[in-house]
Amino acid sequence: SSTIIVPTSINPMLGDRPFASGDAIGLFYQNDDNEWQCAGYGIWNGTTNLGITVWGDNPDTPIKDGFANRETYTFKVWDAVLGQEWNARATYQTGESFYSVNGISFLASLNVDIPAEQNIFLSSGWNIISSYIEPENAAIPNIFENIVSNVKIVKNGAGQMYDPAFNINTIG
Repeated sequence: SSTIIVPTSINPMLGDRPFASGDAIGLFYQNDDNEWQCAGYGIWNGTTNLGITVWGDNPDTPIKDGFANRETYTFKVWDAVLGQEWNARATYQTGESFYSVNGISFLASLNVDIPAEQNIFLSSGWNIISSYIEPENAAIPNIFENIVSNVKIVKNGAGQMYDPAFNINTIG
């Protein structure tokens, strides 16, 4: 096993709020079927440093049941307030960002970026819409991928268009 220390002094953040008592911090690896599995977790109380024991793969079993040596840590957080799991980013004061037997790492930061969402309600016919969100992937096919079967034509102010039925995308 190895140990990850999450000091209270780093004030971990979940979006724009500090972690709350009851939030869970877990370290995850991918098993042989590329499924995410937890190899250790702890519950944040905000008053004492959190030590998380992280388990490595047992070489005596035929399946991957823990972190491989030098496998990068992946943090996930259970938000006890919203009842939702989020990916988290960690930086380190000391120690490594990957698993090693008997390793110990102290975090310098732990943050969760909560993605923004905006629901846009459309009426029948043409609609003019605007959004306050800048997508991570701004390609028009990516933006409309979840509703592409309902999209006829999208045009921008410059007259460029996206027509998925004819595989036309002059917007980019």
